[in-house]
Amino acid sequence: MSISERYKDNLLVVGNDLRNEIRSDIKHGLSATWGDGSEKDWKKAATNCGNEILKQAPNQLIIIEGLNYANTMDMIRDSPITLDVENKLVYSFHMYSWESVTSYKNYDKFVAGINKSVAYILEEGQAYTAPLWLGEFGQNTSDNYWEYTIRWLSENPRVGWAQWAWNGYQHTPEDGDETYGVMNVDMVTVRDEWKLADL
Repeated sequence: MSISERYKDNLLVVGNDLRNEIRSDIKHGLSATWGDGSEKDWKKAATNCGNEILKQAPNQLIIIEGLNYANTMDMIRDSPITLDVENKLVYSFHMYSWESVTSYKNYDKFVAGINKSVAYILEEGQAYTAPLWLGEFGQNTSDNYWEYTIRWLSENPRVGWAQWAWNGYQHTPEDGDETYGVMNVDMVTVRDEWKLADL
């Protein structure tokens, strides 16, 4: 039994994020592509996988991340995904302060960058139109990146989001602090009250 079949009637499971953060294999010189039909074509693989899941669980959402750690989404404008079941596709992207998809110098430039790189997907009536999920964002400093991201999300309530991370440690307590965590390592006390208040 597949995971999709197992949870298809569980109302708490609403969708399937097909793959977290498609990354290049630098050691072997391989990079995922989008829409070229090759064996490295993430669009093709995600479409096929999504359609197979929908055969087993037609009510679930299919969440598809972009390329380059889910940071690159601009290719969807010219080459969107079409699934066999309508209204089940959700695009997901990640955004952290070290990425260059937008500027963190002023809010207007931030919005312009996000609109160009990913928020265009929300434009109604286009071949690429789909719901949008900010699957990861986070910070350990209340800086422009954090302030602008929170402000943009509050101004765009149609965008779903998940903050990285709740936990206060990395994988195991022995790995040390997860400084982006809402909680401290003890998992009882809050690390940054400003973060919790903003969220």
